[in-house]
Amino acid sequence: MKNVILITIDALRYSNLGCYGYSKSTSPFIDKLSKEGIRFENAFSTAPFTPASFPSILAGMYSLRTNNYILPKDSLLISTVLQKNNYKTAAFHSNAFLTKYYGYNKGFDVFQDYLISEKTDKNKQINIIKKKISHTLKNNKFLFGLLEKITLKKNTYKLPYKRAEIITKDAINFLKKEGNKFVWIHYMDVHDPWVPKNKYKKQFSKLNKKEVFNLNFKVRKASNNQYKLKNKELKQIEQLYDAELRYVDEHIKKLILFLKKENVFKKTLIIITSDHGEEFCEKGDVRHKSKLYDVNVKVPLIIINLKEKVDENNLVSLIDLPRTILDYLKIEPPKKWLGKSILKEKRKKVIMQSFHNKNRTQYNKRFNKNRFIIEAIRTKKWKYILGELKGEELYNLLEDPNEENNLANHNKLKKIKNDLKKKLAEYSLKEKSKIKDIIKGINLNKT
Repeated sequence: MKNVILITIDALRYSNLGCYGYSKSTSPFIDKLSKEGIRFENAFSTAPFTPASFPSILAGMYSLRTNNYILPKDSLLISTVLQKNNYKTAAFHSNAFLTKYYGYNKGFDVFQDYLISEKTDKNKQINIIKKKISHTLKNNKFLFGLLEKITLKKNTYKLPYKRAEIITKDAINFLKKEGNKFVWIHYMDVHDPWVPKNKYKKQFSKLNKKEVFNLNFKVRKASNNQYKLKNKELKQIEQLYDAELRYVDEHIKKLILFLKKENVFKKTLIIITSDHGEEFCEKGDVRHKSKLYDVNVKVPLIIINLKEKVDENNLVSLIDLPRTILDYLKIEPPKKWLGKSILKEKRKKVIMQSFHNKNRTQYNKRFNKNRFIIEAIRTKKWKYILGELKGEELYNLLEDPNEENNLANHNKLKKIKNDLKKKLAEYSLKEKSKIKDIIKGINLNKT
């Protein structure tokens, strides 16, 4: 028997895990678990936000091949491949961008996204009305802000996702079934709003309930460029973030202890990663916006029970995960999947892609026609970013890990820049033929 459990933790910063050098006790169990497997030091998402990163994680493709982040009808998820190979498959998550609407239910025997049922015509109409009201409010900053103030004042704030304890419990119940299983678990607790349970909050923060709600409200305002967070507030935000991570760590512990109790831990490939990073104003913004700096796209990646020897310093892209899983299981991967098997090939570069609107950092208007592409190519030493509005950026990551000194206009580095640009353009041109009906008139080589 060979099981696979893919654990993705939304918006998890690799730098806030103890096993990646963080000084606070946010992840004691993950830290301990990482010593039993491989902790990759150079793993990267293909995009800086959820709907753009998951096509690579589950379907082996980049987001530019999707239509408004809806997976193409001919896309092949790893769940479908494993289902055809007699695996029982299940997904447990509560992220609205990973639902049936976006095509992520394909190949799953159990697909639990915890959303309101739309089985009856009546329910369907009610939900359509709710969605229209929500959309109207979100596009009217005054009304949306007023609603949030009233909600926070009455302390009736309801989290937009299910807690880790619910997801873990349901995943464990599924794992009790006989046979080979593939389980994808996506935890949302580390994603904002950060409203940690008191047991975990008090380990990191002294804020009371009202202060926690007010701080989250300021985060939303700051994300919409309506407020500038103070340094003290940024520290408080990270404290809440750390408390949520500590909570998730506890439930990953419960999951792993269950596997060990059932004597299936050693027979289970376990992958722990994140779909993207999170910014606390290191590059001028809070939360995660459409940027391709390491704080936005560098992610933790821990693989347990891989057995084969793999160098933890190798470059890895999350688009490599589907092929790697099938390679581990000795199953032939689909030819259409991009990426490489971590077990067979070493990477020299990773590619990232994203959309943004005119102010470059926002991606929430991705459904508009006026959207622009930003792409990046990264080696261990260099990163080249090409944005259709901002132009070119080049960073020496060994000397400038925080990507603060743009070297794109240095004549002495012109050859390095052009070589990276050429490699990126070669890839982009291949993709351009596949996305020409989605994005018209875009010059991917424009600087």
